[in-house]
Amino acid sequence: MVQIIVSRLRDARGPRIARLLVASGCFYLLTGCTPGESPDEFSELPSATAEAAVEIHQGYSETAPLYEVNGFVISNDDVKAYLWNPRGKTAEEIAARTQFLTEAYDVERTPEQQQRAQEAREKYSDAIAINSLLPAAVGIVGNDTADFRRGLERNLNAGMTLVSATVWAFPGDGDDANVVERIKASMPVVDELGLVLVQGVEDIRRAKSEGRMAVMFNVQGSDFFAEDRSLLGEAKAVGLTVANFVYNNDNDL
Repeated sequence: MVQIIVSRLRDARGPRIARLLVASGCFYLLTGCTPGESPDEFSELPSATAEAAVEIHQGYSETAPLYEVNGFVISNDDVKAYLWNPRGKTAEEIAARTQFLTEAYDVERTPEQQQRAQEAREKYSDAIAINSLLPAAVGIVGNDTADFRRGLERNLNAGMTLVSATVWAFPGDGDDANVVERIKASMPVVDELGLVLVQGVEDIRRAKSEGRMAVMFNVQGSDFFAEDRSLLGEAKAVGLTVANFVYNNDNDL
């Protein structure tokens, strides 16, 4: 399953996205670049056809510094590389990659882009705009309350009606807290910003009518309750409303 994650609304022509490239059964976290575009912050990697001093392993590898799959060169070591393999990495390395991507694409919009965004917001003012995947709840991939607040504020400023925040993907995806604990750790930020916690569709409609943003919580893998089924009911009671069965690979379910 490939999920295209809308990072935030950039202008009226459409969102920038964080893309996932599937190669040889693996998922590689790319950038928010449009085709042919690359930010200065990214480390240079040799292309598939260029001669390079660094040996490039042919085929997937979790140990080679660089390897090539289907014409793409992927790094195992450099979290600032254009293509980087997250499999087999520590929570600290995943957090470093996430932080880098966040900072690399904190791009200021031009006055022209801001004007187009305002025109689009006015044109679609009666629509319900949904960011279905904000992987920034407290506890996941190293996020703290400041990270979660920043993510929510960006969506709020972009005119989103509803944001779905991920609190779980797979074992080892962040701190040691369970899903219920992560939701409870995230809720103070929701309350501070005066957002609406979604327990049903009527909450989304109410948020729209009141000019507020709604927040719901999701899990990208449901194995969090494999050993303790009571967690599912507890999580639903505190705000979990969307659950995928698996996240990319097989799990205990």
